Amino acid sequence: MKNKEIAPNIFSLKSMMLMALPSYFFPGVTAWLSGWFLHKNDLMNASFVSIAIPSLIATLITYSLLWGLKSRFKLENKLVRILLMLILNLSLAYFLVISLKLNRYQFDIMLSTVIGTVITAWKVPIQKNK
Repeated sequence: MKNKEIAPNIFSLKSMMLMALPSYFFPGVTAWLSGWFLHKNDLMNASFVSIAIPSLIATLITYSLLWGLKSRFKLENKLVRILLMLILNLSLAYFLVISLKLNRYQFDIMLSTVIGTVITAWKVPIQKNK
């Protein structure tokens, strides 16, 4: 099986889409399937909006910040990258939940934000110090 690692020096729409599509598609599909098996129409209806979109937004923010910061800060440790991005994205997600009065979907939004952030922060390669 081929390794589809993204080139560490290239910021492109293609590399961003390779990150963004799975972080939207997989949370949405898993939430929809859960709603289908549990016969919960509200979960099925919310799967691609209130569950998948926060994951997509978290992915885009994480991807953009990691590519922007890689020349200034060398975050070689994946755990540190993930924790920093989680703190930032969860803070932003909580602010949006409060400001847009989405308290009903708070758990879904926070969970999706964690999923998108962790997947992206884990996969975006950072050049090692030479």
